[in-house]
Amino acid sequence: MEQSLEQAQSAVNQAREAMQSLHAITRAVATINDMNTQIASAAEEQATVSEEVNKTVSSISQISEQATAAANALAKRASGMQQLISQFRIQGNTH
Repeated sequence: MEQSLEQAQSAVNQAREAMQSLHAITRAVATINDMNTQIASAAEEQATVSEEVNKTVSSISQISEQATAAANALAKRASGMQQLISQFRIQGNTH
């Protein structure tokens, strides 16, 4: 009878240890899940920022192309005006 009581107590202790181990595993899994959620959220934010940066760089590229075209057109007009002005003769003041 005493041996049965010891075996029962041993089984209860083992069950208690198993329960504590399962609780520790459950907490660790919950922590891992929280970390995975944070990582997924950060990755999503990075993807959004990356997309915005890409759009901004594209806009800058377009603006740069427009500025280059405008500068070329202005240079052509300046050259044309210079040619027109060179046709005029300026008379100096004689005193």
